[in-house]
This record gives sequence, structure tokens and C-alpha cells, in this order.
Amino acid sequence: MHQHRCATATSIATELPPYCQGDLDGLCGPYALINALRITLEPYRIISDDEARDLLRQMVDHAIPPKQMAESLRDGITWPRLRKMAMLLAELATDKVTGVQLIEVSASNEAERWETLSLLVEAGSPVLFHDNTIDHYTVAIGLTASRVRLYEGDGQQWLARVGLRLRHAMAFIVEPA
Repeated sequence: MHQHRCATATSIATELPPYCQGDLDGLCGPYALINALRITLEPYRIISDDEARDLLRQMVDHAIPPKQMAESLRDGITWPRLRKMAMLLAELATDKVTGVQLIEVSASNEAERWETLSLLVEAGSPVLFHDNTIDHYTVAIGLTASRVRLYEGDGQQWLARVGLRLRHAMAFIVEPA
């Protein structure tokens, strides 16, 4: 009788972490935008996977000139391009749910930006933000004085706020009719 034993392709495979979205591309911004919008609209209207894919395509087509596509996908999406994508998403979402607005955090210093982010999260809004320390866009769905809860592709996680540098932030909100 043949016995099964544990086999791996190489011993390196158990030590070498696999790539995740964002490791080889700069699409964390568009993904974070779609995640923030999905959470915002969930009580009112569910966005299907096909709709999310279509929104991603529309955002990229709208904000990135074809000649700069490869560079943007490899090196990341700038804040002005991400803002342009977010404005398009808010416009498209208003076609699905009346009263979707985009709020951009425009405080002059980081402490004020964290305070505004905190107020938005307390009000129930997921907030897309840019951590300048690691050059990454993500979505905050919870906040304490010392930690921020992220809604990421690899799951929800708490991250210490120490060391984060909040550069930009925005949220979608639904204004009651």
C-alpha cells in the first residue's frame, strides 16, 4: 500500500511569501475606492462582481491616458488621478442610489486629518486614505486612539497608527433623501 506523505515543490516555498495585489502593481487606489463604495452602498444596493469589474475599467479609462497606462499600473495612481476616479464613481453611484457624495478630507495638518477621518468613521463611513509612509491606499472602517481597522484584500486587520502618515483621505456618503 502506498503511503501519502507531505510534499512541497521546494523548501523555499514554505518560507517565501507569495505576491499579493499591490506587490507588483499600483492598483491599491482603485481597489480601495471600489471597496469604500461597496461598503457605503451595501445597505442600499449591492454591487455585483461584474459591476465592480466594469467600474474598475471605467475608472481607469477615465483617469489614465493610454500612453501612461503601463507606468500608472506599475508605479501607482497619483492622488489627482485617484480623486478623478472617485468623482466618476460618485457620479456613477448616484445613478444607482440617489444622493451619493464624495467628501475629501482637506485639513491642513495630520492631526486634523485624523480627527476628520475619525468623525467620518464614527458616522459609519468607510474612509479611503493614503499612508505616505508605505505609499499605499487603503480603507479605514474602524479607529481608536492608537489603531486603525483596515478593510483590505487580505482581510480586515487592525494596524497601529504609530508610524502611519495620513496624507490624503476621502469618503463616499449617502445623503438621506
